[in-house]
Amino acid sequence: YIGFGRLNQLSSDYLDEVDRIVKLGLKGVKVHTRKASVLVMQDAFDKLEKYKLPVVVHTANCKNSSVRNLRELKYSGPVIIAHGGKDHMGDAIELVNIRKNYYIDLSCISLWRTKHILRKVDHNKILFGSDSPYSNQRLDVRRVKLAVRERKVRKKVFSENFLKMMAKGI
Repeated sequence: YIGFGRLNQLSSDYLDEVDRIVKLGLKGVKVHTRKASVLVMQDAFDKLEKYKLPVVVHTANCKNSSVRNLRELKYSGPVIIAHGGKDHMGDAIELVNIRKNYYIDLSCISLWRTKHILRKVDHNKILFGSDSPYSNQRLDVRRVKLAVRERKVRKKVFSENFLKMMAKGI
């Protein structure tokens, strides 16, 4: 497991949380967006800029969690679109394909969506992550194994892509 910290952009001390995440040696940040968009926290991304930590952005079906918000995000570190972009999967695929620092995560999505992403996105930009404790990792692993038959691609999705992203910072 690779630990990420969580930023709550509704908390009055969320900028201080960036410092705590770095001090603890956590390897990235997760941002949940149901209550507030990533666009209200550009100051946190500005602060994260010197560390280039990967940022996993929760996506869902509400306005704040829309992948479209990520178009305006100013951050040069890795941005991981969680859950395949959910109902905005097409927008997520488009962003990942045009932005060198954007990746797409396969957690908590259907087999059909997993296969679709594998057909439309460069295999070097697809990451497997868990959404513990919200998903069953055994089922997530099984789903990806069903969708990805080639061992070389599986290895990229399950580990190599993440390790490369972490090594180069983007």
